[in-house]
Amino acid sequence: MTWARSLDLPVVAVLDTSAVVELKTLPPAVQMRLYGDLSTLRARGCVTYPKKVTDELSLWAARDAPYSWARSHRVSDPSFEDVRRVMAVVGDVVDTQKDHEDADPYVLALAVALQREHGANGVVVVSEDVRDRPTRISIATACRRLGLRHLRLREFLAEFGLYP
Repeated sequence: MTWARSLDLPVVAVLDTSAVVELKTLPPAVQMRLYGDLSTLRARGCVTYPKKVTDELSLWAARDAPYSWARSHRVSDPSFEDVRRVMAVVGDVVDTQKDHEDADPYVLALAVALQREHGANGVVVVSEDVRDRPTRISIATACRRLGLRHLRLREFLAEFGLYP
């Protein structure tokens, strides 16, 4: 049986803004099915994201499906202490030239907190942010430094039988 059929994951997936936006690159019918599957997984505690992801989506896509989907769910925010700990290790994940607060440290802090609860193999960060830039490191690099598992959206969907 695939995970998609049971709609339960062996891990908690923490979604970054880029992963939610990446859903838009899939065919419309697939997107709609995936929003439903992800909503079910969210309700079961298998998919989560911090409020900062919804905040970032509102800046770029306030009328788009990714924002509408994200804002329709309760979110899980990390503690200030977890954000502080993450920033002490991977503070360079934040682009200080942005005019808004990055969701990245909150995504990572939520994943670190969940990893304490679910163990090293119990959490995966899902993000399309894989390229380091002169002004900041990627979430993929930050995950390596923090000992977190990272997957791009399509890797996550394929590995857990959600798509194709």
